[in-house]
Amino acid sequence: MDRLTEETGGDTILSDDPGEAFEQMIERLRSRYSVYYEMPKGTPGEFHTVRVELQGTARELFPEARLYARKGYKLPD
Repeated sequence: MDRLTEETGGDTILSDDPGEAFEQMIERLRSRYSVYYEMPKGTPGEFHTVRVELQGTARELFPEARLYARKGYKLPD
């Protein structure tokens, strides 16, 4: 599960209480957003690294923020 979570930028919730886990999942989903950008040109199958981080004021306002993102992607064939 950890490998899949790492590859997709997802999140894992471990809990013995399904109700509590569901509440945590909903709260995490409410605090997410997506970033999209135009795919760069390259060779099909080529891997591109992605780095996501807070900058400037956002970093100062949210120093405890945790960002989850894919480490990269392969260009489609």
